Amino acid sequence: MFGIHQRSLPKLSIGAVHIGSVVVPRDRVIVVGVAIVFVACLFLFLRKTTQGKAMVASSQNHEGAVLSGIDANRMAMLAMGIGCALAAAGGILGGSLFAVSPTMGMIPLLKGLIIIVAGGLGSLLGTVIVGLCLGLIDGVGPILFDPAIAVILPFALVIVVLLFRPQGLFGRED
Repeated sequence: MFGIHQRSLPKLSIGAVHIGSVVVPRDRVIVVGVAIVFVACLFLFLRKTTQGKAMVASSQNHEGAVLSGIDANRMAMLAMGIGCALAAAGGILGGSLFAVSPTMGMIPLLKGLIIIVAGGLGSLLGTVIVGLCLGLIDGVGPILFDPAIAVILPFALVIVVLLFRPQGLFGRED
C-alpha cells in the first residue's frame, strides 16, 4: 500500500468559512467541530455513565475497583476499544487534511505525550487545557520566535512543568 510516495484522502469539504476578516478552510472547521464533539462525548461518558465511572475507578485504584465488584479487565478492554476508535477517527480526520504516510503520526505522538505529561496523567481537563495551550504555542511561536526555537518550545514547556509540578499541572499527588 505504501511506497516512497505519500497518499492523500479526499477532502471532507471544499470551500472556506469567513469569520470576520479571517478565512478558514471549511474542512478544518469540520475537523475541529468533530474533535470538540468527541471530547465532549468522552467527558460525558466518563463522568455521567456507570461504565465511565467504573473505568475511571479501575484506572485510579485497580484493587479497590475489583473489591467493589467492577470487572477491571472488562474496563481495560473498553478503554482500549474507545482509544482505538478515537485513534482511528483522528487518523481519518488528519488524513483528510494532510498527506498520509507510514510515519505521519510521529509528530502528533510526541505532542500527545507532551500534552498528557504536562496536563497530568489521568486528567481529561488537564489534557484539554494543555492541548489548547500547545496549539497556541505552535501557532504563535513561529511568528514571535525563530522557527527553530518554536519547535523546542513545547519540550521546554514540559520540562518547566515537570520541574515545578512533577505530577503535571492538573495531576494529583499520590
